[in-house]
Amino acid sequence: MKNKENKIALFTLAVGEDPVYFNSVRRYFPYNRENFGQDKNVDYFLFTDRDESIDGICNIPCQTSVWPYTALLKNNIIADYLNIEDRWNKYSHIFFIDADFAIGESYDFFSHGFVMTKPFWNEKIGGGGFYGGKIKYFKKLCSLFYNEIQYIYENKLPLPHDLDEFYMGLFRERYKEEIHLINMNQKSNTLIFYDNEDLDEKIRQTGKRLFMQPYKSEGRANKTFVTDVSGNRQECIVNIEEQYIFNNCNYDFGRLFPLDSTHYRILWSKQPERREVLNIETLKISKQPAGFDSLQKSPVISIVMSTYNTPLEYLKESVESVLKQTFTDFEFLIINDGSTETGGIEWLKTIQDERILLIRNQHDFIDSLNKGIKKSRGEYIARMDADDIMMPNRLQVQYDFMEEHPEIDICGSWMETFGNRSDTIRQHTKHKEIVASLLLYNSMSHPSVMLRKASVCKNVDYFLFTDRDESVDGICNIPCQYP
Repeated sequence: MKNKENKIALFTLAVGEDPVYFNSVRRYFPYNRENFGQDKNVDYFLFTDRDESIDGICNIPCQTSVWPYTALLKNNIIADYLNIEDRWNKYSHIFFIDADFAIGESYDFFSHGFVMTKPFWNEKIGGGGFYGGKIKYFKKLCSLFYNEIQYIYENKLPLPHDLDEFYMGLFRERYKEEIHLINMNQKSNTLIFYDNEDLDEKIRQTGKRLFMQPYKSEGRANKTFVTDVSGNRQECIVNIEEQYIFNNCNYDFGRLFPLDSTHYRILWSKQPERREVLNIETLKISKQPAGFDSLQKSPVISIVMSTYNTPLEYLKESVESVLKQTFTDFEFLIINDGSTETGGIEWLKTIQDERILLIRNQHDFIDSLNKGIKKSRGEYIARMDADDIMMPNRLQVQYDFMEEHPEIDICGSWMETFGNRSDTIRQHTKHKEIVASLLLYNSMSHPSVMLRKASVCKNVDYFLFTDRDESVDGICNIPCQYP
């Protein structure tokens, strides 16, 4: 028969509409009930946004919106619940345990004023995986930082790495005479296991430990390793169904916006200005542009196109091929090169796309391109002709290449012809071959070119490819022959 002299509460949280933590609670609850409760009178509580229930645990509804602030908010959430009708008075001890953290063997947690785990990797912070004790100390912990934590949550401020453990460390320092520290020595006190292992079998093989902590298998439970833009591997939770990513190293939460079937734009909470994209096939994050919905004031690429009496059907195909690019963070500068047939220009005016800037100029092809380049704001300039069609991933491929090769200022591509002639024009691909061929002919197809603006277009010295003999002030002419 359980001793009712002291009543104890053990709280945990599992929110975020991702079942991984809820399932962890379900899996580890039998161990916690056996090794924590022992002969004590214990109430087990789970704050969750799921409708499911677990036998022996009382579910308390918790809003999904607290994710990813739950690590910091857990004490506030517990305090708010216990403040209702002064539920504090029902218990002598309050404890918290992480959803994916389990108690592995019986231990006297109740003879001390307060118990905390002491992380082996840091002498200053307090371990947030398991802690608790007498009501008066848990109240002090909750009240000590309640307002600061609530302010951070309500204003959706960035969460510094391990901020909750930092606060726990301050509490630990203030009440060090009353706190009993459990040394989290990995070899003696913690059993590390893979989350897909048979835990009972693991215990039989290695023996019990005071605590049991899962090491997430790659590709399981949405927890995996992602390579960041610096080439470092970061442990993250990636949930494509709910379209979010959570970095377990810096506690940054990001929304995922699909760009295509494999690429997702990341809108980070801490640094939303970062232009990064996650490839869900390679699990690599690259410095790529924002999607159309989060277009910023200074686009990455400026597409410059001149049109002069272009037949409407050609112009439509050309413009639509640009607007359907998989790479969407661009501005599209279209220069009306003094057209006398205005059907195409009037059609351009009807397009509802804020990325398009229509510029008027007198009929002078080179001057029109210069005007477009001068007004451009992008880091890169991509050329396009009004009677050509972009392949859907042209900008993406060229952007990736230029980002990976900062020593390159200009790149072009092969071209496929269409209409009366179907062929592939294969240009040189090696730098020395391109330079040598420029003595005889232009080996870079002008409408396929992407330029690094900072390097190539210094001041007003705009480099253009032209077959004219005349020169224009401020422009360096590169001899070019058209076959």
